[in-house]
Amino acid sequence: GCTGLYNINIPHNIIHIGDYAFSGCSNMTYLESIPENVTYIGSHAFDGCDFQEPVEMRSTVPPTVGNTPFPAGTTLIVPRGCKEVYETTNGYEPYTIVEWEAEIGKNFEHQGIYYTVSDDVSTVSMTGSSTEWEFGNTITIQDTITYMGQSFAVTAIGEHAFSQLYGVDYVIMESETPPILEGSYEIQGMTLIVPENCTQNYVESEDGSWGDFRRIMEIGRAHV
Repeated sequence: GCTGLYNINIPHNIIHIGDYAFSGCSNMTYLESIPENVTYIGSHAFDGCDFQEPVEMRSTVPPTVGNTPFPAGTTLIVPRGCKEVYETTNGYEPYTIVEWEAEIGKNFEHQGIYYTVSDDVSTVSMTGSSTEWEFGNTITIQDTITYMGQSFAVTAIGEHAFSQLYGVDYVIMESETPPILEGSYEIQGMTLIVPENCTQNYVESEDGSWGDFRRIMEIGRAHV
């Protein structure tokens, strides 16, 4: 194993983690998550690792696992409503299964975008984006997202949320009601695309920052 590996972020497009993939990485203390696309985790894949925190299992369908893929005593955090299906799936018996719970201020990544849970625990603020996610020239900001079995309304966009969106020219907003936009100089070169008949909603929004986009167009009239 690689003793120089301390943590790992498995890419979202990985579907198979092989037998003994990280076995013997004795200094690896943190594994953020097993992405939802992973369908198989091999025997002893993380044997010898020393996880100090629980591991998130992003999929609502438990990946098939080989023999003891995680170290003894590992706690797995699973999507809400999925505790029983994990506990009754072969190979998960040695591990403590806990359902994910939203907490005020908790940060998470969903489809390459970072969010922070707001005070009411039912809404989130977009705070940034992953440099490892390929957005192309267009990013879509959903009006609601579902993460680990819980739905959230996206009601705010942080000041530097667009700072890592290199090469993105178009921002598509799904919500007819503009989220709070805390202002960001990065948006000045971008085109904002909003739902049909919603241009005024954004232009006349209370915070006023939506007008800082280079231009605003409506879905159906924009060519990206």
